[in-house]
Amino acid sequence: MRRYFITRGAKTTAGGTVVGGLTGFRITQVDIALEGHEVLCPVCKTTGVIVCVGPRLEQWARGRRVALSDDLCRCKCDPPPRLLADQFERFQTLTSINA
Repeated sequence: MRRYFITRGAKTTAGGTVVGGLTGFRITQVDIALEGHEVLCPVCKTTGVIVCVGPRLEQWARGRRVALSDDLCRCKCDPPPRLLADQFERFQTLTSINA
């Protein structure tokens, strides 16, 4: 299974947008997003934060985990929206051994 790195501007399953990103850590000139970065949600009209969930290879930047596709936007929506990849160059490959 592949899980893709999330970058600033990526969308959620609710049409939200990742607005946080780590300046200087980029994929195709776009900042990567980390756990705790902000996401604007148009459905519940709040600003949520990225919550890392599910299997992953541990990758950290500045003390936070790197956000991956299918992580959550913790806003007021129930169920919480999932993050959707908008780039497909950087990813983690998970197997039954490392998942």
